[in-house]
Amino acid sequence: MRSRVAAGVAALLLVTGAFAGSSHAALTVPTDIQQPGTQPGEVAPLERPDQCSNCHADSNKGVELANEWGGSMMAHASRDPIFWATMAIAEQDFDGSGDLCLRCHTTAAWMEERSTPTDGSALTSADADGVECHFCHAMTNPDGSEHPGVMNGDFVASDGGNPPKGYLGSGIAALLATDDKAGPYAYPSDANPPHGALGSSFHRSVDYCGTCHDVSNPAVGDLAHNNGTLDGAPPVVASGAPGGPVAGKAAFNNFPHSYGVVERTFSEYKSGALVETLVSDYGTLPADLKAGAILEARNAALLAGQNGDYADGTDRYFSCQTCHMQPANVKGCKHNSAPVRPDMPTHDLTGGSYWMPAAIAYLDSVGKLRLGGGMTSDQLGQLAAGGVRAEHQLEIAASLSDSASLALGPCRIALAIDPLFLASLQGGPLFQNYAGQVPASSPFRVRLRVPAIPALTGICLFHAAAFFNRAGITCCTNTAGTMVVR
Repeated sequence: MRSRVAAGVAALLLVTGAFAGSSHAALTVPTDIQQPGTQPGEVAPLERPDQCSNCHADSNKGVELANEWGGSMMAHASRDPIFWATMAIAEQDFDGSGDLCLRCHTTAAWMEERSTPTDGSALTSADADGVECHFCHAMTNPDGSEHPGVMNGDFVASDGGNPPKGYLGSGIAALLATDDKAGPYAYPSDANPPHGALGSSFHRSVDYCGTCHDVSNPAVGDLAHNNGTLDGAPPVVASGAPGGPVAGKAAFNNFPHSYGVVERTFSEYKSGALVETLVSDYGTLPADLKAGAILEARNAALLAGQNGDYADGTDRYFSCQTCHMQPANVKGCKHNSAPVRPDMPTHDLTGGSYWMPAAIAYLDSVGKLRLGGGMTSDQLGQLAAGGVRAEHQLEIAASLSDSASLALGPCRIALAIDPLFLASLQGGPLFQNYAGQVPASSPFRVRLRVPAIPALTGICLFHAAAFFNRAGITCCTNTAGTMVVR
């Protein structure tokens, strides 16, 4: 595993290493890249995660929030070598575009005016914590419906309607002006916490995660001939003038999902039915969906004793938080007076980056991390635990069943398949991973080829597929079987 990780990051080092000495960077963020929301220098410096861990991490008392976050890719977003490599390429394409990357990957640095030069060269060791606790717990709904966030002049991040609709995406955030921390719980009036706490329904909303998990390119949205949209999309309001005033730019006149398409994780999720499905309505789901990640999230939600809803009776949907911050029956703070909550969101924020923790640890061991090197044993332990959780997340993200005569036996298969991606394929290779014996210490891999995929049916024809267990023993081979991907 270590040797494969070392080989896998070599190309990234070539890109980031070559870029480190180049001149592709802007000293002032171009208006073509700027976006609305709270701007650098408009709020007080954010508190660092080690301050939060003083109260929110104590394994002896079962308080693990800070430790869980420490194993997430959120915590290591500014260490991620792919982030540095892709930002290098973006800067070579358009000077100043790195500000868009830094806005999400090192939130404190961006808010504290260290995103220029836009190649990240002004970042300090204190900026290695990626997406920090304080940033997330200072976020408010940009539509202004709950707690007011700092947004001034042209930088108000909503459409100006009545009621206004907030702009969600590309790191556009409206932060509290105060030191209060927003979250799903408010402190009781007789409590005396070290900081103020505001109850926030936004933190339970899927829109909260949309702040960063849709990505649009504002320069393409404003300057490209088609504004970075698909054919037939509604027209985009844009100035088309390089370096023109922000008031006329696409990012200030349109919802982020409508221009400059880069990533649409949030929009794709919101376009499906699951976003509107209550956990308490789990029984109405198709049989194919009553398994894997959905089943695990539902079982965790039942801990609150409200048939899947929150302990306070608020409806709980199959949201981003329901699956990626599964509730647990624990305390959120180590203080004796802190209550045990039956639906405390875990802060592991687990996705599918099972190999990146090993890559970061390897780069740290050879002194090649661009930012955040010299990791402590606690940090490395949290990172490794995050990798294990990510592998588990992939294992439950999809299931395979055989409609022919294939017997999988004790094999362990982990696939993460995007249905939209599947539907877009007309054949050719889907997975091209290792197809020989699998050492006992290695993650499971399998070679699969897909000759045809009927659109939207979920039926995949796999051929020449050999499956191995972790001991390297062939479980079975399949030369013409049909498998259903669920």
